[in-house]
Amino acid sequence: MVELHSIKKFRGTNLGILRLNHLADPVKGIKVKIGEEDVLPISYDTYGHPIISEANFTYYQALKAIRERQGESLVPEVEYEQQYFSIKRDVFDSKAGIEKIKSFEEDQQLSELKKILIYRKKAHFIGKELNTFILYGKYALCSDGHIYMCTCTPIGNIEDSIVMELSEVTAFELLHEVHIPGAKDRCAICGKPFTINDVKSFNTTENDKSEKVHEDCLRKCTEAVNYQIASRIIDTVYMEYPSSEIVYDDGKVWYKYHTRQGDVALRFKSKVIEIKWFGNFRPFNLEALFKDEDVTKKRLEDAKIIHAWGPADAIKYLKKVERL
Repeated sequence: MVELHSIKKFRGTNLGILRLNHLADPVKGIKVKIGEEDVLPISYDTYGHPIISEANFTYYQALKAIRERQGESLVPEVEYEQQYFSIKRDVFDSKAGIEKIKSFEEDQQLSELKKILIYRKKAHFIGKELNTFILYGKYALCSDGHIYMCTCTPIGNIEDSIVMELSEVTAFELLHEVHIPGAKDRCAICGKPFTINDVKSFNTTENDKSEKVHEDCLRKCTEAVNYQIASRIIDTVYMEYPSSEIVYDDGKVWYKYHTRQGDVALRFKSKVIEIKWFGNFRPFNLEALFKDEDVTKKRLEDAKIIHAWGPADAIKYLKKVERL
C-alpha cells in the first residue's frame, strides 16, 4: 500500500519518523520518497514505521520550506506491506501470560519481557483494549500500551508475584513514562548489555539523546561533566585553581572549592546553577550586592545562596564577590 505522510521528529532526537496508518513489515521492504528522491530508512520503530537519518530529515525540512515558499506542498510517500498481528491476547494481556517470563532462564527473561511489551504496543495500535498491570511493584503496563513508573500500595504479600492487577492494590499513581530496553540493547555509556536485573532494580533510563543507558552510568557521567563545567566556572574567577571536592548532601551533589577567600560550592539544578558561599567565606552583604538581580537569593545560618541562569551568570556573580 502507498500512504502520504509528513515527517515528524523522532522522540527528542534529530532523526525523523513517518507515522503510518497500519503496522508495517520492514522485512518485506519499505520505500520512502521525498520529492523525487528515494530515501533509505536507517531503522524502524516498534510498529515497523520508518526512521530516517538526521541528514535526510534536515533535507526534508529544507525542501518543504522551499516548496511552501513557492506556493506548493511536499508530502513524502511511503510504500509498504502491512503487518498483521495475530498473537493471542492471553500471551500479553493476562497476569498468567506476563508471569511466564519467570519460567525462562535469567539470561532470557529480558528478551521475553520485551516481546510482551512490544505485543502490547502493537495491540493498542490496532485498537485492541488492554488491561493495566503493575510489574515488579514499580512499572505500570498501561492500557495505552505504554510503560510508566508508578507508586502503588499492594494488598497483602506480593513476594512470590512479579505482576499485580489493579484489583490487588489500594493506591496507584502514574509518574513518568519509561522505555525498558531489550536484551540486544547496550548502554550508550559503558557498552554493556542490559539484563533483567537492571530492570528489576530500576537501573535503566535514557539520556538527553534518547539513548538507553544504565541509571548509575548516567549518574557518574553527569557528575563528571558537571564537575568539569563547575571547575571551568571557578577557574575563570580564581586563577590559582583552588582545590576541590564533591560533597553529597541529602541527595544533592555539590562541587565545593577551597578558594583564598573561603569555601564556595556549585550545584546544577534543572534550570539554574546554585552558588553557595559557606560561613568561612569572607563576609559580604548578599542582598545589597545583588539587589538588581531578579533571581532566588537565600541567607542561611551558615551559608549564602544565589541562583544563576547558566555558566555566564555564575561567573558574573562569583566575580562580583571576588572583587570586593
